[in-house]
Amino acid sequence: MDPRSDDGLNQFDELSGYNVFTTDRPLRDAVMAAGAQWAIPRLESYGAAVGSRQSFIEAEDANRHVPELSIFDQRGRRIDRVDFHPAWHAQMARYRNAGWISLPFRDDRPGRWVADMAGLYLQCQVESGSTCPSTMTWASIAVLQREAGLWTLLRDRLLSDEYDPRDLPIEQKRSIYIGMGMTEKQ
Repeated sequence: MDPRSDDGLNQFDELSGYNVFTTDRPLRDAVMAAGAQWAIPRLESYGAAVGSRQSFIEAEDANRHVPELSIFDQRGRRIDRVDFHPAWHAQMARYRNAGWISLPFRDDRPGRWVADMAGLYLQCQVESGSTCPSTMTWASIAVLQREAGLWTLLRDRLLSDEYDPRDLPIEQKRSIYIGMGMTEKQ
């Protein structure tokens, strides 16, 4: 066979449509070793959802369609809004709705941190961009708990398992993510 031929025999389809938890024996073993057996059904369910063909399609779309900045509305009024593709919202919602952000702060069972990190690991296998605001929110909780006034104001929104994609003032939102203002000029 001519090695320059372009018959595609060395190519294979992208892997999707499988349970990313049940097919990962080392991860399952780590969850068990950490005493988080109670999280296995939740991880199996999430592994099926995040590993679904639809989730892989959304991940691809979320990364292909970058956020769009709208500085002005049609009349020239300043709005400074960033619009995200619906697939981005789907990825963010799946992770948030599964409760991975709040799990270790609401549950005191053994292995809760390992169960939470297993959920993050499953998400990262399909779409890792959504894990930045998720882990920043997760990390901020421990810090904000030390500031009683801020924690009282933000607690319910940070610990919420309901994704709220609306661009609204924080007081009007059902849940919030914590992000970082980057320093790049663009």
